[in-house]
Amino acid sequence: MTVLHALVVGAGSYPHLSRLAGGGRFNLRPLTSPYYSALRVAECLRVEMPSSSDMTLGSIQLLASHPTESSNLSPPTFSELSEAASRWIEACISDEDSVALIYFCGHGLYRNSHYFLCDDFGDPSDPDEWSRVVDIEQLRTQIKRFGVKKFVGFLDSCAQNPIYPDDDIKGRALISAKPPYLKSLVNSMYYAAIDGHLAPGNPNAPSDYSDAVVQSLRGLAAVNAAGAWQADSLSIATAICAVLKQKALGSTPSYVPHQDVCGVDPLFTYGKGSVSVRVEASTARASGEATKITMSRGSECAVSDFAADKPMWEVLCPGDWHVQIETQHGLAHSELVPVLSPTYCGIRCSL
Repeated sequence: MTVLHALVVGAGSYPHLSRLAGGGRFNLRPLTSPYYSALRVAECLRVEMPSSSDMTLGSIQLLASHPTESSNLSPPTFSELSEAASRWIEACISDEDSVALIYFCGHGLYRNSHYFLCDDFGDPSDPDEWSRVVDIEQLRTQIKRFGVKKFVGFLDSCAQNPIYPDDDIKGRALISAKPPYLKSLVNSMYYAAIDGHLAPGNPNAPSDYSDAVVQSLRGLAAVNAAGAWQADSLSIATAICAVLKQKALGSTPSYVPHQDVCGVDPLFTYGKGSVSVRVEASTARASGEATKITMSRGSECAVSDFAADKPMWEVLCPGDWHVQIETQHGLAHSELVPVLSPTYCGIRCSL
């Protein structure tokens, strides 16, 4: 049984941006997606992962804000986030063999390090405008120094460079470990954007990156290792990139993700594997004529109405699946297709 301790953050209200020069300097505005992204990741950790893997949620610190929606959650100001991070790291080190996880969603900047802007960034009562900023690399180093054996972090933020080259960005680590510093087995960080790129959100909805994280943790990252379906840092990175690539099929990719994987010890064990399957007709004309797709394997069955959903997307168990495509004239295509792990299987059917 794997115990997980999580720190999940969605910063969106940013009430001081319009009152500070920083708001115009970086062209920043309040965000609606981080609130829903954080709630979606938290739901996955609370409900979906425990039902699909050996993970037990030991604790979760959830902070989120929305520019217009009211909430009983604490906003991720720097002080609130620091207190939550202290509770989180204490829980992590109290369970020696636990997995530590963070998910941060909100505004971010990059210059030699990734920086996360807390909800009270630009507070005019503070003469130091950078005092409400988290240096993600410093935080990661401190987590390692605390002796957390297995850590995975997800930064769902932009990595833009400041407009003014003279800006001296500073940030803090939220937590600070005292010597002696201990060794860790896994200390991996996943970034929604590589240096200088954006991480777009969805208005009043979870971001695509948060969905990729959820799908990966829910089981898409599991690979068959000596008869056991397990996820490690590398397979999580592969699954996240695969999901984002699927979402961008037929269009310009919105994300340029980046991963820094350190350590590949198993993190989670799942009862079964899963593959994201995309089924489509081979031509636009055939797609227009198709009315229904059915995928079946024994008692398992997935059905898609082409009139409402083109192409068909399903998350299925690995194995041989019977694929049938129907048109208004009846059955037009039938074949047995191997759906194999890891992560993704694309099926194009000729009608």
